[in-house]
Parts: sequence; structure tokens; C-alpha cells
Amino acid sequence: MPTYTLTLTQDEADTLEKVIPDVQEWLENALQGKLNAVLHRLTLEHTQYNPTKVDKATQISAIKQLKLKSRKERDAEELEQMRQRVKQGGDTK
Repeated sequence: MPTYTLTLTQDEADTLEKVIPDVQEWLENALQGKLNAVLHRLTLEHTQYNPTKVDKATQISAIKQLKLKSRKERDAEELEQMRQRVKQGGDTK
């Protein structure tokens, strides 16, 4: 299971704690919220399931079976296409 670490200066942490009582809990909830939004979108766009009618495990299982490229892969391809268009004297869009 991946572990992600975020390092803040003490001043940054003190600033966040002025408005967020538990920064760790807030970060975990923010990531869970992002995960839920991504699951919903990918399930809706790439599977036969209605994301509001199936559980999280079903969504994850369905998405795992897809052959979707990662964001890094898509960005690299887009950058390469842009470089090719520039090389050919074309537009970058």
C-alpha cells in the first residue's frame, strides 16, 4: 500500500492549525473526497455502472480492469504531439 508524506514547516503547520483543528484528518478526508470524485467520473465515463448505485469496491474493481493510461502517460503523449507539431511548423493546439 503506498504511503504519501507531506512535510510542512512549523510555521506552515501553525498557520493551518489556526483554521483546521486536525490537519491530518483534514488531509485524509480531502484525499478520500478526491478519490470518490475520480471513482465517480471514471465509473460514469468508462463502465456500464451507475456510480450512484454501486459500491466503492465494485467501482474500483471495474476501473482496475480497464486499460486506461495514467495521467503521466497522457501528458507525455500530449507533449510529444505538441513537439511534433512545432517541429513541423504547425500550431501547438
